[in-house]
Amino acid sequence: MVKRWHADAAIVTEPTELQICTAHKGFVWLEVETLGVAAHGSRPDLGVDAIVKMGHVLVELERLDRALRAVPTHRLLVSGSVHASLISGGQELSSYPERCLLSIERRTIPGETREKVESEIRQVLNRAAVSDPAFKASMRTTLVREPFEVSDDELIVKLVRQQANNILGSERTTIGQTGWMDSALLSASGIPTVIFGPGGEGAHAVVEWSDLEQLERCADVLIATIEEFCGKEPDMQTSDISKATLQLQGFEDFVRTTMQDWKLQGLAIAIVKDGEVISSKGFGLRDAASGLEVTPQTLFPIASCTKAFTTTAMDILVDEGKLDRVISSPTARGYHVMISPGTTPQPLADNSSTAYSTLNRVRISGPSGNIRI
Repeated sequence: MVKRWHADAAIVTEPTELQICTAHKGFVWLEVETLGVAAHGSRPDLGVDAIVKMGHVLVELERLDRALRAVPTHRLLVSGSVHASLISGGQELSSYPERCLLSIERRTIPGETREKVESEIRQVLNRAAVSDPAFKASMRTTLVREPFEVSDDELIVKLVRQQANNILGSERTTIGQTGWMDSALLSASGIPTVIFGPGGEGAHAVVEWSDLEQLERCADVLIATIEEFCGKEPDMQTSDISKATLQLQGFEDFVRTTMQDWKLQGLAIAIVKDGEVISSKGFGLRDAASGLEVTPQTLFPIASCTKAFTTTAMDILVDEGKLDRVISSPTARGYHVMISPGTTPQPLADNSSTAYSTLNRVRISGPSGNIRI
């Protein structure tokens, strides 16, 4: 639906007991398979028990779960978690099992990425291998659903809160929910989203019900919010930022694909429009050995190669006809590009005499196709 339709805002009516939900958890599903050697049960000299080998993984998963929950990091969702969901293996009682398959669910909070989770499970397998040289295992990710969070300052959040307070006669509480919801998909497509619904019990159970009185009050709040939102002219700043956010649909997928193409471990990107940060996100890992992810707050060291890369990027723009070249010295080049009033990147180019040769080396060595930095 989000690929074909766009909206200015969305309200997901999952049960919230008429409170304002602005965050929920996501999840990553993974499979780990341990390998043994099939043999008759009377031949321990030949057989290797894949199910026993999975025991190392289960012990390490329990340690990981304890570590995750020992350090609460989110004001509404507390922390992530991990558990073993399904396990299968073996052929018969009288033989050593050749394989054992474990399905894992890792519940995530905002800021925890697929890359972080996969790194955690790799470390689990690495530690198992250290304790048992005969340990052999593989892992794969089967499904990812991102966590969700929206700012309390978002227009739709403010309007739902205002109308709920007025109609229900008391201040609504901001809450987070542990389960995953469609709000994550709507938000990822650039639609400001909030979760608000009646109370009830029995989610996904044989008997599932909703409180009828709360259902009626919820409908009143939704109607009042829709009337207010649709009759209210949004301010230009909110409108412009919303449009800019919509234009970024698919950008994160592009970044991840590019990182794979260039074999990048991690990076952070901030996008600013009209003085407002409309996107700030980290990708990948800043420390692969420890599984530490890149966040919008990660500070990368700036080395002298920064100037070479920047002037190389300028050379590319010159080649594309987007900048005019100006010769500043026999060994360096600058450009008519305004950085700030009265300042150009001329000194930068002057201090980077290797820029032109760097560009030529990149052209020769690849990657194939158009070069982008």
